[in-house]
Amino acid sequence: MSNPFQILERETYRLCKADGTVVEDLRTSGVKQGKIKFYRSDVNFEAGDHLERDLPHNKTETLLIEDAEFKSEFDPIPAHYVLTVHNVAKQKAAAAPSSVTYNLYGTNSRLNDPALKVQGLRSG
Repeated sequence: MSNPFQILERETYRLCKADGTVVEDLRTSGVKQGKIKFYRSDVNFEAGDHLERDLPHNKTETLLIEDAEFKSEFDPIPAHYVLTVHNVAKQKAAAAPSSVTYNLYGTNSRLNDPALKVQGLRSG
């Protein structure tokens, strides 16, 4: 079955599988909200594989496949994969600590910070 969405496919990626296999010339319309569609049922996409796209100035964009969902043919839509991806270069920032513990010892221990809400110090 021919692909009715072929006219929209303007981006070219290559698939780099974990075993070292590379599949070239995979066309798609691009990444939208962390999802990308490939109207190819002959290529096996798996979580953990990488997609690469050549950018100007000898740069390469690398996307990590987090989830690969296969959709069967539903006339007139051909069989395709919907991939959940994220850009490897945009790593998530580490979360700020949610709590801080102060261990105070001694008979005259003090914590002088008016921004802290201390919930019951015990002496001892």
